[in-house]
Amino acid sequence: MYRSFHLSRIGASHIRKGIPCQDASLSLSCPEGEIAIVADGHGNRRHFRSARGAKLACEVARDKIISALREEALESTERDLFEEPDMDLLLTKMKREILIGWADAVYRDYEDNPWTEEELFEQEDLLSPDQFESMVRGRNVLIAYGSTLLASFTFEGGWAAIQIGDGCVVRIERDGQFEWPMPESTVNDGNKTASLCMSNAMSEFRHCYGTDAGIALLVFTDGIEKSFPSQGKEVTSLLHWIWKNEKNDYESKENNLARTLDLITSRSAAGDDMSIAGLIDPEAEDVAPKLSKRQKELERERVLAQITEMESTIRYNSKRLIIEKMNAKSNDNSAVGQLKEILKRKKIAVEELRKKLEMLPEAEQPAETDEENLS
Repeated sequence: MYRSFHLSRIGASHIRKGIPCQDASLSLSCPEGEIAIVADGHGNRRHFRSARGAKLACEVARDKIISALREEALESTERDLFEEPDMDLLLTKMKREILIGWADAVYRDYEDNPWTEEELFEQEDLLSPDQFESMVRGRNVLIAYGSTLLASFTFEGGWAAIQIGDGCVVRIERDGQFEWPMPESTVNDGNKTASLCMSNAMSEFRHCYGTDAGIALLVFTDGIEKSFPSQGKEVTSLLHWIWKNEKNDYESKENNLARTLDLITSRSAAGDDMSIAGLIDPEAEDVAPKLSKRQKELERERVLAQITEMESTIRYNSKRLIIEKMNAKSNDNSAVGQLKEILKRKKIAVEELRKKLEMLPEAEQPAETDEENLS
């Protein structure tokens, strides 16, 4: 019933700076179901191998999801006919296996490819002496490979999704209504995000599931999310190519989506990498996704809260910058440079959020009472 797809595109800002794409994506059909996965390497200087980390995350997640679904299929034959699987238990075990598998894959990659002289030189300038010594000794290797991970998949009797870090999971119903079924993160805020490399990653690894995947179940990285005026509009734009081009061969459809993502990132102030993967019902009608009134209100509240938080951070770091400049012998002081970079990123983020707010509808006010009609 469903067809899976995936695509990653390098961001416009990465092209300008000569930085490789740090996103990865993957999808496949297997006897157990359809699987779609995306990952977003952090790209910060501390996460200098995050492109590899994202690729490894997708590969490990694929293997662990297939393994978990096969195990569940075997166990289902031994259960009572009316006994439902314990999805929370299954998904918790799956997430734990992914974290262990990703860490193992990262350490194998590091053993095969030790730090280069160039990597050590850059990190020595960035880290404290103790942190650098720890890195040289091969400790905290996971940090260099830091990445987010999102995956959605179907199985006999339902669907599920897992997520650590930012990005979106979207489920679209047959009447065009859609939802973000994933529970909110306690870490993701502004430029902060949860990560596979966190020491407490399991506590931030979320999941959701249900019996009906609707007409589409999508996962995409934050490069797509933050490039649109509001959540929901990206769903409309990115789903359009699916039904419009369903009769074409897969290569044509992929090229059309690639052009769409390239256009989006070129017009975005952030110009971030973009990845999308999903499961779609190719026979479904081309129904324009709809955003409910309550969803619009929640989105406006969310953007306003982000702007407030971001402006507070800018004020705080502006004061820190003044103090650092007064204490520094020259503007080459590393703390001054880091603060300038933070302020630059935050100001770009605020500008993006203000653009979003301008495009969002104002909260609807109650209609005024017509006193004449009451008399």
